[in-house]
Amino acid sequence: MLSQKLLSYLVLVCAQVVLYQVSMKQALRNYWFLGLFYFLVFSCVQGLVIFCAYLSISFFVLPVLCLLAAFLLKNRLKGAPQFQKRILTLPNFYLFSGLWISLVWTGELMNQTVLTAPYNFMEAFIWCLFSALLFPVLAGIKERLDLMDTPAGFSITGIFFVAAGFLLLGFSFF
Repeated sequence: MLSQKLLSYLVLVCAQVVLYQVSMKQALRNYWFLGLFYFLVFSCVQGLVIFCAYLSISFFVLPVLCLLAAFLLKNRLKGAPQFQKRILTLPNFYLFSGLWISLVWTGELMNQTVLTAPYNFMEAFIWCLFSALLFPVLAGIKERLDLMDTPAGFSITGIFFVAAGFLLLGFSFF
């Protein structure tokens, strides 16, 4: 169970580092903002799941969260750090991460009853800070790889994913 959560958060952060232009300094500067943003997304998802379970309504996370995120991020959040896209067709950084995290947490929250939720807010806050901490670490690895001379036939992105896999192995042994 723990390794599945680690893998899902590591995949999220790797995708953010690869698809958006983020420096390690910028990610460190925005650590608390990202942690609180992830926690806000978790709170919204948990609230929607509990509300739908309480009223016996089927919960479909993507349409609701797409509409909510599109509404909230239509004119960009004031004061929110902006990350440049590497590919023009990518969604906004916060829309992308909000949808990914909502999918991860919906899988965790869907099989709960309303009153006996094993996933409390303190544990969720720790996971949010952990995923926000992974962001500058992996951004720093990506920056170092960009400065490195890679041999012919190797791509920096492939080496980055191998390094992220080693990081996941290191975390999963604790």
